[in-house]
Amino acid sequence: MSNRTFLFITANDNEFIAFREKFIFEGTKDFGRGIKCAFGKFGNYKVRHYHLGVQGAKAQAEMTNIIDFVKPDAVILVGIACGGDKKSQSLSDVLVSEKIIDYDFHKIGKTLEPRGEIFTCGEILYRLFQSPDNRLTWQNASKAKVHCGEIFCSPQLLNNAEKKKEIFATRDNYPIGYEMEGSTAVRACRDKNISQLIIVKGVSDFGDGKKKNKWQLTTAAQNAVSYCHYVFSQDGLNGIQKVFNQLSVDTPNNLPLRNIYFTGRKQSLTDIHNLFAPSNQIGVINICQTVSGLGGVGKTQLAVEYAYRYNKDYTAIWFVIAESSTTIYNDFIKIAERFDIKLPPNYKHEELQRAIKGWLTDNDGWLIIFDNLETDDIIKPYLPNKINGRIIITTRNARIDFGSRVTFDTFKMDEALWFLKRRLSKDNKLNMENYNFAGCNDFEEQAPILAKRLGLLPLALEQAAAYITIVKITITDYLKKLEEKGLKPLSEKDTMPADYKSIVTATWKVSFDKLQKETQWLFNLCAYMAPDKIPMSFFYEMREKLPPELDDLRKKLEDDRDKLSTDLRHYSLASGDAYYINIHRLVQEVVRESHKVQNDK
Repeated sequence: MSNRTFLFITANDNEFIAFREKFIFEGTKDFGRGIKCAFGKFGNYKVRHYHLGVQGAKAQAEMTNIIDFVKPDAVILVGIACGGDKKSQSLSDVLVSEKIIDYDFHKIGKTLEPRGEIFTCGEILYRLFQSPDNRLTWQNASKAKVHCGEIFCSPQLLNNAEKKKEIFATRDNYPIGYEMEGSTAVRACRDKNISQLIIVKGVSDFGDGKKKNKWQLTTAAQNAVSYCHYVFSQDGLNGIQKVFNQLSVDTPNNLPLRNIYFTGRKQSLTDIHNLFAPSNQIGVINICQTVSGLGGVGKTQLAVEYAYRYNKDYTAIWFVIAESSTTIYNDFIKIAERFDIKLPPNYKHEELQRAIKGWLTDNDGWLIIFDNLETDDIIKPYLPNKINGRIIITTRNARIDFGSRVTFDTFKMDEALWFLKRRLSKDNKLNMENYNFAGCNDFEEQAPILAKRLGLLPLALEQAAAYITIVKITITDYLKKLEEKGLKPLSEKDTMPADYKSIVTATWKVSFDKLQKETQWLFNLCAYMAPDKIPMSFFYEMREKLPPELDDLRKKLEDDRDKLSTDLRHYSLASGDAYYINIHRLVQEVVRESHKVQNDK
């Protein structure tokens, strides 16, 4: 069983009953001084439940004590709260905190901005609970929705409808809800160096003096607990695995989420590590390594996996999208903020370069990943003459001559088959639960044929496995669909077709056909934008400027834009989250080329 521990805290009887009915515990441990904590497990994870018996200053001392006893990796405050906005919320909807704001009523004075502490919730937990993959697939009897944003912790505001109206009229970001225990939990967690804290609560009323009956309080608590239970369930296993992958990284970093299906590549990872090793281990040290290869072979995933595996060897890890001077500039601005690098007011481009260069000169032991670099000229202004860290470059440009070269290729056959098994399984036991539906007895025979047909290309295998998992189709029938899209079997002599783009063209077309019309339009639009971090807010804000033929997309952006990006991720046509979309550059290329062919006809 995993050694990770999650501590859930409730604060009233409705919350306590709802939690104990949903989560089953093995027993209760008495820590003395009247402090008892239920213990059990959920899947592979340790779950602890503590019910607060007091409020106010004593509550903080009690929380601090239980955190000290349990030593959790994360704390989740679960229960009921007041909703923030009747227009967008319904009773029993669930609220997830991005920030916990101690809205100290007595310090406000004439301003309506909070004077108390602002706590940004644990990024790892927030990614998990706000994930559209979880929010949009969770089902409950009352059809409740999940809202994410700021939650105000202010007992004085809970039932002050007039003050809430003033706040609503003056603040850009209106809080999604109000509750009482959040700031207490923040202080207790900080006392014990717990950074992963989040609030998950059901809407019980709107603090407008119109209290609902006890049934409503019960339903709100049950929905909050139900959503937590779902996130920790087998269906949410992929998300929870991502949390643990992130929790294992102690080094300050801005890495993208780890690929939980990363497979093989042991020799490549070992080679990179050995070349970066201290001088007492090998004779020659390389401070920079350039990983080059075809699009879709997994260069970025290799670099990210290396960073996760060997993060303890570094003092800081920076991930920079290096496709252009603009993306490098934007990422270094964020990195300067993240690592508190001082910049002058209204700084210029050259001043940012000097600041970054100065930090890299004054600090050692760092690792920078320049992802998808097109030319090394655009990174040199940021780098000092003496490199005190390590650099990994990923690129499709074989002409880049910067540091030691690592040529990266497609999977070997055993790696491809291992990857497919992992991708079709719910965990590392490789039981292929996602392939155990009627008629699926062809894996041993057909999986090698599929791997060869797709040229052992990781990107194409990922798209194929995602489609097979979602649609529940046999590999035999998926191969037929590839042939319908024009992808013919390779000859015995071929290991990779001359035009390997034809493979990605076929796999994305198969998945594309399953998308709803409005999602197809969004995907096509993204093919003509910068591939990384395409903001969903851009499409929402520009929806009124869409042409009439995209009316369905405009309506979807207004009603349920999270579903659009979720469908793209489910079929592995894109990655990202509710706020940003990432599309592989090779996928963008083949989509644009297919549009050109259609227009030429």
